[in-house]
Amino acid sequence: MTVLNNAFLCVVVFAMGFVGCSSATLSPNAIQNSQVSFDQAIDALHSKDYAGALLLLNEAIAPGGLSADDSAEAYLQRGICNLELGNLDEGFADIERAEPGVGDMSRIHMAKHSYWTKQSNPSKAQEELAAANSVREGL
Repeated sequence: MTVLNNAFLCVVVFAMGFVGCSSATLSPNAIQNSQVSFDQAIDALHSKDYAGALLLLNEAIAPGGLSADDSAEAYLQRGICNLELGNLDEGFADIERAEPGVGDMSRIHMAKHSYWTKQSNPSKAQEELAAANSVREGL
């Protein structure tokens, strides 16, 4: 019954848009697989293999086995992949989902800058670029 309650809580937390889920309900193997997929996705991103990285990030995120920090990073990177692949709405949604958990807000603003640039909205793009620069100056 406890596992069922924990699984229900994870579904509710996910549905409400919160990043992460208690990994206590997952097997160590599932957690390790999430981390391996995440690490491989980062390597694919370094090679600009956005399609491959997107698949790996989906594998990393789905079971909920990443730490809160890695989960936020995974959503941000998946958002960037989606933007690069032309899936603009999905990309923006992932960026917004990542926002509460990403420590460096300049990265969120730069991702949103990319979104607004691809949406052909130069004023919004400029706002996000200015916000990113403002955050960087404050560091």
